[in-house]
Amino acid sequence: MWEKSPIIFAWLFLIPLASGSLFSQKTTVSWIFCIVALAIITMICSKFLYVFFEETTFSSSDILLINICSLLFIFYFLIAGTYFNRRVYKLSSFQESKETTVKQYQSILNTSRGIVENYRLKEQLKKLYETILIYFEKEQPFKNKDFSLIQLADALNTNVSYVSRAIKLNTGSNFNHLVNTYRVAHVKMLINEDALKRHSLLYVYDSAGFKHQSTFNKVFKQIEGVTPKTYAHNMTKHE
Repeated sequence: MWEKSPIIFAWLFLIPLASGSLFSQKTTVSWIFCIVALAIITMICSKFLYVFFEETTFSSSDILLINICSLLFIFYFLIAGTYFNRRVYKLSSFQESKETTVKQYQSILNTSRGIVENYRLKEQLKKLYETILIYFEKEQPFKNKDFSLIQLADALNTNVSYVSRAIKLNTGSNFNHLVNTYRVAHVKMLINEDALKRHSLLYVYDSAGFKHQSTFNKVFKQIEGVTPKTYAHNMTKHE
């Protein structure tokens, strides 16, 4: 039978075709090898089984009918398998597209939340900086030689990190530079009010919060571009 109608083996190869839509490529290849081996073993063993079983003979019309039925079944399963594969592909594509859309939506949502939170934080830091300026103008804490970032945060009932970030965001500099700017501005005010005619330079920078004259001279020149004595001399000339 196998020699006269080997086409009846063809339907076996529909198994790896169907498995290709359900399993990995490696599993499908394994199925193909198994089916080929099974067909070869069956054809070889059938020659020896005739010894134990009575051989059944088929007429030409029977073999033709078997071949036609086999081809019809193969054709039917090929169409069904192709349709099923397309459905699986569409479903998997839809699932992947859905997952991609969800990820994109989550990414956009997270980005939007980040923008809103960043905007709110900037507004909070801006208001905090305005509070710092009001506190500096009203209380003049910079006159204290030991005035620190911690003291400022405690005075405003906030934390050091927020104060530091508020100053950095609005001025581009740090706490020390802000304090020194106010101290230099206070020294300039005293010089403009002729304080040097009544007091020494030591008294002027000491009252502004500077501990050492060397530090005072260095900071004053960094901010104003000239030394304190040069600035005082220029102010005298203008008078």
